[in-house]
Amino acid sequence: MITPLTTLLSNGMTLDQINTALGLPAGTDVTSLDPARAIGGEYQRLDLFRKTLAIQQILQKTAETLANVAGAGASAVMPVIYSEVATAVAAQLRTNPALLSGNTIDTAALTSLVNAAATRVAASTALSVSIRAGLSGVNPASLAQVIAGALKVQTDRILLSTNAQLVTTTTIAQSDTRIADFALQNKGALSAPPSGTITTLAADIASTVSGGVAPPPAPPPPGNGTLIVSFDETVLPNLGAFGDSAPSIATPPAGGTGAALKLDRSGTQNFGGTFFNVASPIPFAANRKTVTARVYSTRANAVVYLKVEAAGGVATEVAATTGAANTWQTLTWVLSSVNPASSYSTVVFSADTDVVGSGAQTYWVDEVTLADAPVSTTCATTNEQCISFSESTVAALGFEGLLSATVVNDPVAGAANKVLRLFKGPSGQPWAGATVYTMGTVNPDPAVRSVLTIDTVGLNTSKIITVRSYSGAPVGTKITLKLENGIDPGQNIAAETVTTVQNAWETLTFDFSSLSTGVFSSSVIYNTASIFPAFSIPGAIVPLTADTNFYFDDLKYAVAVAAAPPPPPPAPPPPPPTTGTVLLNFDDLLPVNAFGGEGGDGSGVNAAPPAGSGSTGSAYEVLRSGGQPYALAILETPIPLTSNRKTISARVYSPTAGIPMVIKLEGASPSINTGEVQATEAVVQGWQTLTWTFASGGTATYTKFVLLPNLGTVDAPPGKSYFFDDFKLLDATGGGGGGGGGFTGDFALDYTGDLFTANAKTSSGGDFGFFFDPRLTAAQSYEYAGVAGAAQDPGGVHNFYYGKGLTGMPITDAYLGAFVKAPNNGTVNVSAYTNLKVRVWGPDQLFRAGTFPALTVVLQGPPVAGCGSNSGASEISRTFNTITQGAASEYTLPLNSFTMKFSCNGQTIAQVLQSISQFNILLEGTNIQYVNDQPGNAYGNGLNIGPIKFQ
Repeated sequence: MITPLTTLLSNGMTLDQINTALGLPAGTDVTSLDPARAIGGEYQRLDLFRKTLAIQQILQKTAETLANVAGAGASAVMPVIYSEVATAVAAQLRTNPALLSGNTIDTAALTSLVNAAATRVAASTALSVSIRAGLSGVNPASLAQVIAGALKVQTDRILLSTNAQLVTTTTIAQSDTRIADFALQNKGALSAPPSGTITTLAADIASTVSGGVAPPPAPPPPGNGTLIVSFDETVLPNLGAFGDSAPSIATPPAGGTGAALKLDRSGTQNFGGTFFNVASPIPFAANRKTVTARVYSTRANAVVYLKVEAAGGVATEVAATTGAANTWQTLTWVLSSVNPASSYSTVVFSADTDVVGSGAQTYWVDEVTLADAPVSTTCATTNEQCISFSESTVAALGFEGLLSATVVNDPVAGAANKVLRLFKGPSGQPWAGATVYTMGTVNPDPAVRSVLTIDTVGLNTSKIITVRSYSGAPVGTKITLKLENGIDPGQNIAAETVTTVQNAWETLTFDFSSLSTGVFSSSVIYNTASIFPAFSIPGAIVPLTADTNFYFDDLKYAVAVAAAPPPPPPAPPPPPPTTGTVLLNFDDLLPVNAFGGEGGDGSGVNAAPPAGSGSTGSAYEVLRSGGQPYALAILETPIPLTSNRKTISARVYSPTAGIPMVIKLEGASPSINTGEVQATEAVVQGWQTLTWTFASGGTATYTKFVLLPNLGTVDAPPGKSYFFDDFKLLDATGGGGGGGGGFTGDFALDYTGDLFTANAKTSSGGDFGFFFDPRLTAAQSYEYAGVAGAAQDPGGVHNFYYGKGLTGMPITDAYLGAFVKAPNNGTVNVSAYTNLKVRVWGPDQLFRAGTFPALTVVLQGPPVAGCGSNSGASEISRTFNTITQGAASEYTLPLNSFTMKFSCNGQTIAQVLQSISQFNILLEGTNIQYVNDQPGNAYGNGLNIGPIKFQ
């Protein structure tokens, strides 16, 4: 009987309770099984041995952690702590024995076990006061949450390990002290109850131990080279000797595998070695002349010679030097002078020739291998977008049980080439895979989706995507590539192909004109890519049956051509004049200071800009290479905007047409700024003159140009250069910059017509009405919704009312709201304004007891074909709390406080403000349920909305 089960039985568990906890058949008598036969078969047939070791891991690591946190360490009190932990675990399992879910540990059950153990140990009178005091400040629930995830990683590795890996996996897990060390290091944080901080700590330690308890790394794929001799062959080489050597084949020192060549030298002569023939000639080729071997030497810096010989006296000899003594290392010999046409069948090893005073030494040689031909990346020879995984900006995030997703050395070419390795096992989901990204960061909160993107895939240009692939999986293994919209993952398509070789590199082609899932839309932005190795869904060609490494490199695709900028607002101001005040020309008018950042670090004045009809003399070069989508350069110089001079022109060179060319002006601090303004003109390839009108400028002192060419994308290394010259503040005549379209800035809600018909209009001719979550109707939980009569706000302006009574809020993310369209149902340019003002109030009951509801304002642009937002348009939003009850209150919302809710075709906030078509205001969640004024009375909540203005 194995010790952990004995401990549980002695603490009151019955045999059937143990069987239930371990997923064994009822009636199994675990006490009659012989531990000595555990590895031999009996325990494996019942799978008891693995599960027993998992129980042992839980008990041992929980006890170690509590001892460490209490300050007991490895003291003699450990057996007492272990006993108390076992008692608590037994009690928990008697109450809730469902510890395993399938072949893995149930996280919730494990968390409960640790919580119970921590609580019991902290209160145990069998322990000294000092030990209990050491645990008194730790919150058991927080401790359990932090270490349960890491314990699950360790125990699941034991439960899912193969027979051959079981002993090694368990040994690694039991000797791993990182959980206990981590708990002690973060003891202060563990004093608080569970929170977001505790969730982050749990994720940190779980990810840290995930590699530490895994089975030993699988040997390199067979494609690492051609094995010449391993000294484990059935027919061993016949060793010859020369000099003072005594060669043999024997069991090597620790770290070696199987048998190895042992070369003893007595030191009586100044040379000595061995020679032998190999079974087949070494398959040298013009690009395969490198031999490797694992070598062990009792002397540091030993020089080991490798010679290969062919018939007729053809021979080549090369030396390689070891490092430290008495350690295994891999040596490399580059035999550049071998002739692939010759048949090399004799191998000679010698060591430390002519080394004086070396004395008796021993050298070991094993796994002599001819390396494969090097594979070089093809990214350097393509005009397409190409991710080679050697870029510092590239990463991958695994999902759905993928064992790991990391960038590693090429299994064939070694450190000369970086590739993406996806390590997948049958224990994960059949659709486990990884998202490749160059932009975005992984959110540590697993409940919050990480938005991870690449440069937009140009499927409108080419529907072919290729990627190089290497794995030991069987020929015919299915590989799937999925493309999504980074903001709306519901917009996705996938294509698939199968491998055609094993243990060799090949190029896989994914044809997105023939989709495996989804429907292609030419208007969708596809900027998220995920790879699914061995996509073993029902009907898959080859399901995965064992842990397997998949390697990928050189993901190549056409880059999307930037969408044309949005149409200009109605009745744009006339073009600005061409005369004005030159601010910078980079010849005799230079910036006070200039620098780049966020990927624009190589920017600076260039004395030889591209030739053409634009710049003369020097120009300022913005070099964007990797970094952030907002890679930039900043030029410091006085910028004397006035109320009637707000337009700036510059000569600009762009290597790409159709991109956003954006500038922002800033003052002494970044908070003083005009916002991002895109050039009025469409950008062409080459030189042109562009203009920017800073409608919100003129009220502050600006001292910096912030140059943001191609804003919203990353120019992959080696990058692209954009040139700026002759910045000019244009004269006032025709300088423009007003609100646009004659808009007075008022979305007035003074109605005309019958409010209960579709003919209701605001005083400025825009439609208005209400909307609500359709699920509320389906749930039959609403009472009414509608427009009130001729109510007026204190200023005498008619207003709009909507309301809804709900009972119990069965749908906690429901919403209801009102919309007001722009004057005459058109669009207005509000970019010249600073604030949005809206008057709102509601029933007194809605605002009682300080429970002021939060409201969300959404401004949306005109609909865009194929846009994936709920409205089909770009949207910006701002949420604010209503802090005044009863009578009408006016709220001022700075326009620069709005954030992007949804962007169509990469539109910015500044672009949305240039063309607003609709104002929305929403009550969400529990804000819209009934309010109880007094027993028996309930009020449906709603809002009155007064005038809406931009100022």
